[in-house]
Amino acid sequence: MDAGGLNYPSPASEVTEPLAVKSIPNEVNMENQSSPTLSPRRPRPTVAVKRNREPPRNSDGQICCDHPDCKDSSPVFRRPCEWK
Repeated sequence: MDAGGLNYPSPASEVTEPLAVKSIPNEVNMENQSSPTLSPRRPRPTVAVKRNREPPRNSDGQICCDHPDCKDSSPVFRRPCEWK
């Protein structure tokens, strides 16, 4: 293979110096760092939805949809949370 008359050194023949390695602390204490844009943490509110009625069930005891648009297909659900 002709390199066009240019003589390139082999990477193995080049002298390299060891890389400098910065030490990384093992543990970073995030509690001591403050951010002016963040407010203190507040507990999330618990949201509980109470249905005004129990889900309808078909003759097999499965939860089904009783909406007028669903009369033809009558989908069934395994859990009450899937039924709305």
